[in-house]
Amino acid sequence: MSPSPAELPAANVSRPLPDDQARLFIDNLPQLAWMARADGFITWCNRRWHEYTGTTPEQIEGWGWQRVHDPKALPGVLDRWRQSIATGEPFEMEFPLRGADGVFRPFLTRGTPVRDASGAVTHWVGTNTDISAQKQTDLALRLALEAAYIVAFTWDIPANQVFRYHNAEKMLRPTDVEPDTFEAVRHMVHPDDREAFERNVQAALRDPKGAYTSEFRLIGVDGQTHWVQERGRVEFDVTGRPLRLLGLSLDITERKQVELRLLEAQQELQRHAVRLESAVAERTARLQELVNELGTFSYSISHDLRAPLRSIQGFAELLREELGESLAEPARGYLDRVIRAAQRMDALIRDVLEYSRITRAELTLEDIDTAELVREALETHQAFRGAGAQIDVLEPMPQVRASRPALLQTVSNLLVNAVKFVAPGVAPRVRVRAESTGKTVRLWVEDNGIGIAPKDQEKVWGMLERLNPGYEGTGVGLSIVRKAVERMGGRVGVISALGEGSRFWIELPAAERKG
Repeated sequence: MSPSPAELPAANVSRPLPDDQARLFIDNLPQLAWMARADGFITWCNRRWHEYTGTTPEQIEGWGWQRVHDPKALPGVLDRWRQSIATGEPFEMEFPLRGADGVFRPFLTRGTPVRDASGAVTHWVGTNTDISAQKQTDLALRLALEAAYIVAFTWDIPANQVFRYHNAEKMLRPTDVEPDTFEAVRHMVHPDDREAFERNVQAALRDPKGAYTSEFRLIGVDGQTHWVQERGRVEFDVTGRPLRLLGLSLDITERKQVELRLLEAQQELQRHAVRLESAVAERTARLQELVNELGTFSYSISHDLRAPLRSIQGFAELLREELGESLAEPARGYLDRVIRAAQRMDALIRDVLEYSRITRAELTLEDIDTAELVREALETHQAFRGAGAQIDVLEPMPQVRASRPALLQTVSNLLVNAVKFVAPGVAPRVRVRAESTGKTVRLWVEDNGIGIAPKDQEKVWGMLERLNPGYEGTGVGLSIVRKAVERMGGRVGVISALGEGSRFWIELPAAERKG
């Protein structure tokens, strides 16, 4: 199968060898290197060749190199090598070589003929390059592409040849257009997307950076429509002429289906939101109408009740003045009870009217001097005089943004409660102060009263809530406070314990103009 030295012509018995300088250089190459006569007889291998194979020069010389070849691949290697010897064409082939450890590794082998002045081959020089790492990388890449369902492609632009790698048979389908051309690929693109697909390709060919990206539908091998996302880059020659387009095709059908379902869900949600908003607006308008009707009704009822009530109170007081001395008990006591009941009812009606007004009135907000308003509340109400109350106002106070009438009513109600709800025989002591919390101001009214149990601290803000029947009141005052403060964009609260006094606070927006 291999020629022997005796069979070789006499003209080819020279032994090409590198000189000392070349030998030193070639021995230190990371590749395996060799030299052969024109007839293919190996005359020399570099040091790296012998280190890798674990052979001696005598074992490899001539045709002894076959001992490190895979027996299965050797016949093909010999055929290709003999063909190059016969034609003088360069030799290039991938095949495994056995190392000194007994392991076969893939090598890329190249052999180049060296010719004399007449063009005749005088000898061969060649290398064997270990490509096992590259093969492992290619395998890992192929597995990754297959797992990700990605098709790698190269378009040789001058030759108009399209080469595809990995998964192509899963995504693409045969067509009646000549395969492996740009026209064939374009034919597989959905008709509605072909113009955009070609426009994106042409844009990449004109782009100096050669960036290519495109999304389109593709008619797959299964006859179904697949969404494909492609990214790649064009390589140019030194003159700027496009040579090839390298890229990846990713099947994004599932993603597109999810996006479509998400879009449909968003559209349905938007339609539902519009319907809900319409229903809420309609119900809100109806509720507002009912609130207005109830407010008008409650105002009318409360106002109309005051007239007969004032008559009852007035006639009862007149009766007491005219017949007071002549009335015997229990008639005199009954008359006093009628008068007190009428007074309480009148106070309740006034508070209900005030609550209705606060609920329905248009509030105009302005910057208010808090300290001045507190002083006005103290001067206006007679309840603070003669009660022996000590009321301290700590100044200065931050200004607030509020409605003056509503805030005056709020502060007055808090002060009245602070003075009223004290234990018998205890002189009321009240402290009013304010603090800035940034964009808001918190106004405190603190007292030494009977206090409020934690479980009742939310109830005190309710309408007609009277936690202490032994004290005069209608149970509406703090309801007015909360409603007024909320309508001014604030909030309320209380810190208290039984027998330890109460600390009521209201929080309102700070004044726009600080002062």
